[in-house]
Amino acid sequence: MLVFVSACLYAILGGVAAMFQLALAAGAPWGAVAMGGKWPGRFPPGLRVFSAIQALVIVWFILVVLANANISFAKLTGVPLISIWFVVGVGALGCVMNLFTPARLERIVWGPVTVVMLACALIVAMNR
Repeated sequence: MLVFVSACLYAILGGVAAMFQLALAAGAPWGAVAMGGKWPGRFPPGLRVFSAIQALVIVWFILVVLANANISFAKLTGVPLISIWFVVGVGALGCVMNLFTPARLERIVWGPVTVVMLACALIVAMNR
């Protein structure tokens, strides 16, 4: 049950993060809450592309977590064990970056989200 709840929570929070990145890519003026707040307002074109790529990566991570929890995407259950640990590793890096960013608002918003996502991915990985 813990693995199921963890994977679902990861998917929900990851979905929110992916939508946020897509909004940044579309020109939402939320730069103060991302990338250390270096570009408040709308991101420049290059960063918008990067945000769109980040959204795709987050969606892939969601698929990996759900597949490793045996919840969905049965064809992905053959994904190597290393894939879930890759998600954990990237999640740990993201967690550190969001907790220690110079942008206060980013720390407040994304710090707790990345901590919970990391914990959820770790639970799934340890119970695979």
